Amino acid sequence: MKEKKQRVNVWLDPDIINKVDGLIKRLNVENQSQLIAKAVEFFIGYVGTNDSTAFLSDTLVGVIDGSIKECENRNATNLFRLAVEMEIIMQILVAGLDIPVEYIERLRAQAVNTVKNCNGKICFEDALNVSNEEDYA
Repeated sequence: MKEKKQRVNVWLDPDIINKVDGLIKRLNVENQSQLIAKAVEFFIGYVGTNDSTAFLSDTLVGVIDGSIKECENRNATNLFRLAVEMEIIMQILVAGLDIPVEYIERLRAQAVNTVKNCNGKICFEDALNVSNEEDYA
């Protein structure tokens, strides 16, 4: 048995009413009441769930996922390029300098601490100041 509907008065701005009227044909509903009831059901479901993707269109979710994957791929490619350039720089330094292994290990530990403490925001001048304070020989 179908529940009896209850009449509710709502006051809407004219532009919202125009939007509702425009959606009636698109959403294949008979009148404003049906459209507003569907909208309220949708909103109640949206507010009641923690998974907002259940209310996003599959197309929109696909576009967002695609954009995120594209960004991840770009970041991975750039990180790879940077790693290659760093390897080239390290090979040049190794070929041209005679630096003791102990100093490199101490420098690596210091670099890890510096990066942790500054959240990855490294300033060349700060590195230069630290370098001038120590002698590796």
